[in-house]
Amino acid sequence: MNQIRTFIEVVRAGSFSAAARVLGLPRSTISARINALEDYLDTRLFKRTTRVVTLTVDGKQLYESTAVSIDALVASEKKVGRKAGGFKGTLRISVPVEYPQHQLALSLLDFIGKHPEVTIEVQVTNRITGLVEENIDIALRVGIPDRESIVIRCLGDFSAVLVASPDYLKASSVPLRAETLSGHWLNGYFTEDDPSGKSSMKLLTLGGAKARIKTNSLELLRQVCLSGGGIAYLPLPICKNDLAEGKLVTLDIGGPKQSQLHTLYMAFPSHKDMLPAVRALAEHFVKTME
Repeated sequence: MNQIRTFIEVVRAGSFSAAARVLGLPRSTISARINALEDYLDTRLFKRTTRVVTLTVDGKQLYESTAVSIDALVASEKKVGRKAGGFKGTLRISVPVEYPQHQLALSLLDFIGKHPEVTIEVQVTNRITGLVEENIDIALRVGIPDRESIVIRCLGDFSAVLVASPDYLKASSVPLRAETLSGHWLNGYFTEDDPSGKSSMKLLTLGGAKARIKTNSLELLRQVCLSGGGIAYLPLPICKNDLAEGKLVTLDIGGPKQSQLHTLYMAFPSHKDMLPAVRALAEHFVKTME
């Protein structure tokens, strides 16, 4: 059974190394299990290259005849484990780079404390992750999830506000109005998948003003503003302490409302049912991260 389950994970992950990460096992163990299964069945299940593995005819037949049954057995095993008070295995999540990591760390530590046999792999990236291709169980994302994902739960809304440092405002002689904003030092944000700068946190309705510094790092934008380098939109969770301490101030430039509202979603691959351990982590996030 372990050999067949390992075989199925290799098929889904696309390589021995990726399957090893999913199962939390050494690559040598994955290879040994596949070799033993091929010896037992007296056939080759994979065509191997240096980078990828593809199924042989016999491998495809084995996968199609066993995958559903193995998934059902694994799900049943995890349900029993949940009743016994814990889960086993590796869960993979993806979070944005600038997501408040102190809050995330506390949430994960609390979950692992309740389920000590669970391992959690956290991918921190601003890139829009392919949940299926990268074997991600849960992704925290800002905005609307892509078509391969479905929303489990909205974790809450947050504002992005127009900010600058008091030092910058004192040094600038340009009035703070919508029609004169193009005369200020403006900074913009883009995502790794949107280098053109058409992301949801660009400067909007600012009279055609262009950004002098554009980056995919909200933390860099924060540091630029703290250092007196102009104006930017920043998510409130990123800069709320700076605002409270007076290091940054919010700007009211008149004209169209300049505050932007964004939503944090939790998403998972829609092509498969959630395993109980994944559902438990999702429920835990809802309780601890709203």
